[in-house]
This record gives sequence, structure tokens and C-alpha cells, in this order.
Amino acid sequence: QALVDRIDTSGQGLVSWINVEQALIAGQLLIPEQVFDQIRKAGLEDAKAVAFGYGVADGKARMSFFADLPDTGGIRGLIPTVDNALDLPLTGDPTLAMTLALPTLEEIRDLIAIEGDDALAEMEAGLEEWRNTGGFDIEALYEQLDGEAIFVSEPVGFYGALRIRDKTEFLRVLTETADTLEAPIVEKQVNGVTIHYWKMPSLISMFGEEVMSDQSTGPEQQLLSLYANNGTHLFWAFDGNYAVIADTPQLLIDRARRRSNTTLAAWLSEHQGQSMQHALFGMTGSMRGLPRTVYH
Repeated sequence: QALVDRIDTSGQGLVSWINVEQALIAGQLLIPEQVFDQIRKAGLEDAKAVAFGYGVADGKARMSFFADLPDTGGIRGLIPTVDNALDLPLTGDPTLAMTLALPTLEEIRDLIAIEGDDALAEMEAGLEEWRNTGGFDIEALYEQLDGEAIFVSEPVGFYGALRIRDKTEFLRVLTETADTLEAPIVEKQVNGVTIHYWKMPSLISMFGEEVMSDQSTGPEQQLLSLYANNGTHLFWAFDGNYAVIADTPQLLIDRARRRSNTTLAAWLSEHQGQSMQHALFGMTGSMRGLPRTVYH
């Protein structure tokens, strides 16, 4: 009943649910032993219930799917435990907001290990090549991310934000990487806002000596040379626990000037009737005049 109430509290929705324990007991004689072994390995044998449907919960129409699984083992052991803060300050009501919970390095390794030791060894070799050849310590940089990637479109424009564990250590690791690549990070104060700028080198400029040498002097070589000389321009500024990333510095300046007291978590709760605190991935939007636009 608890799962049903999370899908629909109006009593007028459509809800289906399965008592997995009872279903497996009843179907054990009908399920082939090989299939039942797969169910057991996936941890579904210990599942209590599954519910899905469409209804109204917390004052909002929703289509939902819930599974009551044990905390560890099987499929559930591969799904990270998510606890998003989403306390990113906003400048107004977004038209689009997306959140992505980033797994830890250990969780990534556990997922890759499913494919076997060879896949895990290939990942470690790839990280080592990035460090030695590209001068980019992905592992050290990723460890400074605190599990949240956010993308927002609001009055000042579209931008991304990464939650950072330690801003000082994040900048140290990134600065060392940039210096190794001979593409230093520039820091400037603009209207009281500290803006960091980095022209991130292209992948070809990091690893491209072998690729470039394999090409002829024809059009392929010219295209590769053109791409190698172009980098990605990144501008970011810290806001609380987040590094806010934009493609122009003006957006960061406007964002600091028009900053409100509303956070993304508060906007989701008050205006969208949603909580993405435990969401691996979430997306929501708001469009003015939508009922009038779609009404016939």
C-alpha cells in the first residue's frame, strides 16, 4: 500500500503492483531453473514488491515506477545511493533544469568489473595513458567532483554547474593539468566576480602526434591541423559549493548581479512539485502560456 500511495493518492489513478515474494513462490515450479538462477543472481529473489502506474501524488500528476529491493547485492548493489543537495542559487524561474547524479570512481569500477577483469584492466590502462601521454589526470580531477551535475536554462541563459568537494584542491589539480598541457588558466576580476578562463586543448593536440604522422599531407592533414589548433573555451565562477560553467563570461557576470534567494531544490519543490534529491537523472521544465498554446 505504501508504494501505491506514492503513485496515486486521489483514488482515481491506474496502479498495478506485484508482490514479488508471493509471485516467485507461486511461479517457482513454472520458471526454468536456469532463469531462476539469473533472478537469484540479480537479487530479485529478495525483492518485496514492484508497483507502476499513473496518478496524482503530492498535488501533481505523475507516471511512476517503484521497486522495493534490498539495499545491497544484485542489481540494487549496482545502483548508487544518491543524496543530491541541489542548493544551487538561481536568478529566476528556469525554463529547463536537468540533474545528473555522478557515480564515484569505485562505483564506476564496480560497473566495469561486471564485464570482467580485462575490461577493468583496460580502464586502468586508459587512465594511465591519459596521465602519461595527455598530461590529464582524470582520476584526480574527478575525485574533486561531489556527485552532482546540473544544467539550467533561466533568464540569464543556459549554463552548467558541477558540485565541488574542495574548491582549492579542484583548482590546484586543474591548474597543474593546464600547466602540463601548456595552456594555463587565467583568472580575472570583473565587476567583483572572479572568473576563471581556460582554453582547453583539443584531444588531437594532446594525443595527436601519432595520428598526425599517420596522415598524408593532403586535406586530411589540413583538417586535423585545423582541429588541433582549436580548443574548447571554458569560463567558470564558483558559487557556493558549485563551479558554474558557461561559454561566455557575460553570463557569469549577469548571474552574479541578478542572483536571487531561491535555490534549485526550493524551486523544484515549490513550483514543480518535485524532489530530485534521490534521482539518478531528472529533467523538468516550465513554459509560459503552455495551456493556451495546446488548448483546442
